[in-house]
Amino acid sequence: MVTISATEVSTFVFCPRAWYMQRKGVIRSLPTLLRMEKGRKLHDKVSIENAKYKDKTLFSKKYNLKGKPDFIIEDKFGIYPLEFKSSLAPSFPYPSHIAQLICYCILVEENFSKPKFGIIKYVDGHFMIPYTKKAKDQVLHIITTIESYIKLNLIPLPILERKCLACDFLGKCLDCLFSSV
Repeated sequence: MVTISATEVSTFVFCPRAWYMQRKGVIRSLPTLLRMEKGRKLHDKVSIENAKYKDKTLFSKKYNLKGKPDFIIEDKFGIYPLEFKSSLAPSFPYPSHIAQLICYCILVEENFSKPKFGIIKYVDGHFMIPYTKKAKDQVLHIITTIESYIKLNLIPLPILERKCLACDFLGKCLDCLFSSV
């Protein structure tokens, strides 16, 4: 069985076709790669009080899931993951960011103890996301869906939304409507 990463879950929630392109090894554009590198450098400079672990890779055999939360915090509220994003905070957390954080909550639960919440920390703000049975079940359903796409070698349909216009994979995405990548 293939192990699914929390980052893959996040990408799949953002756009299943982008997940497929990444899985097939389609390379991102230079501006995107540079932006990602800038984010990595900023991440390396961040330190969080009460961080028990930074960038610790966790595995769940039960759910075929792996991930590397930016920080695992242990304080008076218990143990919980904190995911750092190098962008400004949106009005509401993005569903893809929430899915990634819930993956980390699942991994923290499997490897340590059950967190009550996780935190998505942006440059200028943060969101505390409750770790609920409903959220966990939704993410586990996404993982099962991803496993099905892999097992059956399916190509997800394009979502064709406004965000597609800025996507690195737009040309390839439209190409694979008519052929295989």
